[in-house]
Amino acid sequence: MWSDSRKREKASWLRATLGIWVAIVVAILWAVAPRFPSFVNNFYSDGWYAFVSSIGAGVTRNLSFSTLEITLLAVVVILPFILLMLSLAKASRHRLGLLWGVGRTLLAWLNYAGWVWAAFALLWGFNHFRTPLPEQLELDKYQMTAETQQLMLQAAAEQTNALGKQVDSICAMSAIEQFDSAALSRWSASVGQKELVYSYARPMMLSGLSTRLRVSGVYNLFLFQPTYSLAQHPVLTMFTAQHELAHLAGWAGEDEASLAAYASMWHSDDALVQYAAWLSFWWRTGERDNLAADVVADLGCIRQFQQVFEPLPVANQMWQAYDSYLQVAGGGGVKDYEKGEHYALLYFWYRVPRN
Repeated sequence: MWSDSRKREKASWLRATLGIWVAIVVAILWAVAPRFPSFVNNFYSDGWYAFVSSIGAGVTRNLSFSTLEITLLAVVVILPFILLMLSLAKASRHRLGLLWGVGRTLLAWLNYAGWVWAAFALLWGFNHFRTPLPEQLELDKYQMTAETQQLMLQAAAEQTNALGKQVDSICAMSAIEQFDSAALSRWSASVGQKELVYSYARPMMLSGLSTRLRVSGVYNLFLFQPTYSLAQHPVLTMFTAQHELAHLAGWAGEDEASLAAYASMWHSDDALVQYAAWLSFWWRTGERDNLAADVVADLGCIRQFQQVFEPLPVANQMWQAYDSYLQVAGGGGVKDYEKGEHYALLYFWYRVPRN
């Protein structure tokens, strides 16, 4: 009897701490992974991740609503609260005292955090350490001087101006709520990447709050669903949806996701899609030289639309935390967003046919 009791006690403690030990193992792999990008690319990104994401996205694409808010509520509030109640109830039932209950709760929360961390890394996070997309597209071999940058921007402005003549003013555009991965998948196949599983990006339920937090989109990695805020100009929404779909494709870096979004939209047969990508490019870079008056007017419409949503004070703290995460993952922080436009301009100059 004594032996059976000890075995049950050991099994109980193993269950109570298994998430912690799994998290430690995953953390070790996280530290080693940056040294082997080709291995990560071949066996994780194009292997394990491609397999699980195709299954997950195949399920959630049938959901017509955003799962992001529900997932955050469950992960951050509901499950930790359930663990608290179970620990306190067990302490009361066995008359072990409040101190034991609090200690058991902290252990349960730590174990739970370990499982969440491990799930994050295994379901998506290791994509940070694959061979970067600019390197795979051989864009890293090109140098951009101040002179060549001006030539590139001038050519980009000419392309934008030509598209602007084909598209009516975007000032009165209605919200678009249907975005799929078809364009991104076609582009991925054209450059030798795996085709993206057919999926949809869904609008957030709390779009207004998201925009006030300066968040235009989020990829729900636990349920493999890209989401975007509807509380932004429709042109920006078009780009954001493709950016988040690129995260689903396994491009973890913000510069990589932006590069994939720009490239797939520029290769579209739809002039409006191409034009939306260019307006997003100019909106983010702040450049205006050589742009036609109607293009500048469209950018003014975007500015007026965006000014309605005043940022919340907590947005700065949130972005500081995200900046730290991106640096821990081996990136350059939120500056990676700017690198997306840098690589996109190189891609346009060397890979996109001129009209």
